[in-house]
Amino acid sequence: MPEHTPGPWTLSHGLVRPDSPRCRIVSGEKGASLTFVNIWHDAPEEAEANARLIAAAPELLEAVQTTLVFLMSKARRDPAERGVVDHLRDVLAKAEGHEVPA
Repeated sequence: MPEHTPGPWTLSHGLVRPDSPRCRIVSGEKGASLTFVNIWHDAPEEAEANARLIAAAPELLEAVQTTLVFLMSKARRDPAERGVVDHLRDVLAKAEGHEVPA
C-alpha cells in the first residue's frame, strides 16, 4: 500500500478566485494540491471544520502513533489503558487501509 503524502498539510482558501467557495488542502513539503474541498454547503461552518480536520490528518496520525508507542512501552497497563491501546490500533489499521475487526 502506498504511503500518504507527507505533512504538514495546510488549508488554503479562494484559490480559484478570491470569492471562491472552494479551498484546497496542500502539502507543505512540495506545495502541491492534494484535494479541493467545496465549502459551499448548507452549513459553511461545518464544511470549514471538515476541511481543517482533513488538513490536520498527518499530525493527528503522528499523535496516535506516538501515543500508542508510549502506552505500549509501559510495563503495566490497567484495563482502561488496554482499551485505549486496542482503540488506537484499530484507528491506525483503518488509516493504513487494513481491515478492522468488528
